[in-house]
Amino acid sequence: SQPEEPGRVGSQTNSFRAMRDLSDNQAPDDVVAAPLGPKIVWHVVGGMKHMGLMVRSGRSLDGQLSSIIGRLRHGALVREVERTALRLHFVKLCGEGPDEGWVS
Repeated sequence: SQPEEPGRVGSQTNSFRAMRDLSDNQAPDDVVAAPLGPKIVWHVVGGMKHMGLMVRSGRSLDGQLSSIIGRLRHGALVREVERTALRLHFVKLCGEGPDEGWVS
């Protein structure tokens, strides 16, 4: 599926309800300078109740195939590496949490 309009929080049909996509002209100045390439930058807008979004080392939700490596905190900015219908592989640009991983 396509990302929603920049600045909109995900809808009920978007699996990334805790994140919103940012266009280059909306990202903070210190992030725009990062090499973004053609990928989307996501802003973590959820996860406050549980101290962030759970991050796994791999795509699988099976604990034997991919372990939990930390939590991506509210306010972090990440660059999309790969996206499936239910999972997002990211590289962190700024904020608190693992430098890379998978979130739901």
